[in-house]
Amino acid sequence: MDSRMKTPPEGKLRYYAESDVLHYLIAEGEEFVSREVAPGVTLELDEDGRMIGIEILDAARFMKNFVLEQFGGQPAATVNEPHSRYGKKR
Repeated sequence: MDSRMKTPPEGKLRYYAESDVLHYLIAEGEEFVSREVAPGVTLELDEDGRMIGIEILDAARFMKNFVLEQFGGQPAATVNEPHSRYGKKR
């Protein structure tokens, strides 16, 4: 393994359906300040400025848009086509 590569932090991912909020807890600790880095995406920082969490509001739409952007604006199921189970007629 390349010594420059870092192992991603282990965390806890929670989705709150009633408010459509996705929260990723990276580390235990008290939130000291938060910073909005994109509309509806907030980083939670501890007193030392370390990121301890990420909160995504309107998570369903955010994730849909994120996936569409990653696949060039196409629904993910059609990107690698040949599988008929993804809606392609036989």
